[in-house]
Amino acid sequence: MQIFRNSILNLVGSIVPILVSIVTLPLYIEVLGIERYGLMALAWIVLGYFGFLDLGMGRAVAQRVASLSAVDQSRSSAATSAGIVLSAAFGFLGGIVILLAFYLFRSIQPLGASVLTEEALLLPVWLAIAMPAVIVTPTIHGALQGHKQFKIINLSSVLSTCLFQIIPLIVAIFEKPDLRVVIPAAVAVRVISLLAVTIVAWNRILPNGFTRPNRLEYKSLLIFGGWTAVSAIISPLMVTLDRLLIGAVAGPKVVAFYTVPWQLAERTTMLATSIGSAVFPSFAQMSPAAVDLLAKRYLLYLLAISTPTMIAAILFLEPALGIWISAEFADQSAPIGQVLLFGFWLNALAVIPFTRLQALGHARLIAICHLIEVIPYVALLWLLLQNWGGIGAAIAFTLRVFVDLVILSFAAKMGAVTSRAVLAPFLLMACSLLGVLSSGTSMPLTFIGTGALVLASGYSYWLLRSARLSLRSSVVESLAT
Repeated sequence: MQIFRNSILNLVGSIVPILVSIVTLPLYIEVLGIERYGLMALAWIVLGYFGFLDLGMGRAVAQRVASLSAVDQSRSSAATSAGIVLSAAFGFLGGIVILLAFYLFRSIQPLGASVLTEEALLLPVWLAIAMPAVIVTPTIHGALQGHKQFKIINLSSVLSTCLFQIIPLIVAIFEKPDLRVVIPAAVAVRVISLLAVTIVAWNRILPNGFTRPNRLEYKSLLIFGGWTAVSAIISPLMVTLDRLLIGAVAGPKVVAFYTVPWQLAERTTMLATSIGSAVFPSFAQMSPAAVDLLAKRYLLYLLAISTPTMIAAILFLEPALGIWISAEFADQSAPIGQVLLFGFWLNALAVIPFTRLQALGHARLIAICHLIEVIPYVALLWLLLQNWGGIGAAIAFTLRVFVDLVILSFAAKMGAVTSRAVLAPFLLMACSLLGVLSSGTSMPLTFIGTGALVLASGYSYWLLRSARLSLRSSVVESLAT
């Protein structure tokens, strides 16, 4: 099955860079020193933050190309051309903004004369040079996604990300650990990677060659991309707000207890996002009836895989944190992480209605949903933090993503399907969570939690059969294609 194969490609494309970063991070710290590495990491955070200036162009191009490629190749080429022009313009604008922001800050707060400061002086220039590549790359990938070219996307992404982490390290080891050498090497990797994927993909994403876009294509992409950007800005903002409020209300120690399990729990959504990316172009091309069947099929698939996996994660999180970090840390952090795992399970399920809405061009509905959630979430977060600390913040996050799942499901006309499919797994997840939280730290595996895991595994097997999604048949089918 093509979607199954594309999902696996997306998943591998997400996991490999993480493994590479695990290996290279301690080497960077050893070679560059903690201060230089911190400054370099800060530079990439700035680059990532200004990435919102793409205004959702990658997703907008993916939706437009997917809906047009099967019926009108010329309009598909025009949409891709418009996306490249707009994203390049936004990239150059972003570079100018970075330069102006840095030199404005420098005029207000003069920098010292240390060696590290001297190395950092040209950082904004290199970030400005990298900005167009950072903005244009998602647009190229979006066009490839619209044409279902996931092999090229993931090969390009894995190679680019790995080289981005490895090449500057090699330069630091064999040349010198100086940011004036390391940062340009990293920027060169970004630019060369973009040129390489563009050359390889050119005939696929622009079958009719570069087409001069008309005003209608620009307008269509800007409207869809603008609403997508609203969601892309608000969601990370809500994620950042919880850390800031935890630090202000409960102190930095609780931030550590919250952040570590958060980062672990967030990784559990990789399968859902991989599936969402794979089904996106199909959702944009199919009839509403076919989309209904495919959405239900992959919602059941996600439930079948993620429910027993998440219950097992909830049961084993505390002993795992105790082995990895310390028993004292696990005692404080595990209850927070267990609640967060429940939240990210709900968040993963929301990927299907979210993807369906975006694929059908309803980015505005998603943005409105997220706008509605902001103020109530911040108020709830503040209230629960005051009373229950870090676990209160985790509960606030879980309640928000639960509401998000409900709203998006009904907006995508999947409310009844989602309610019926999720009810039993939801009860099993709740039983396992409550069983572990109420058992105390002396019983990491409770009778209730273990029973929920057994029931979830049986229920998942039934879901796989009912949805005709056994892994064996899917693998055989994908290999056959």
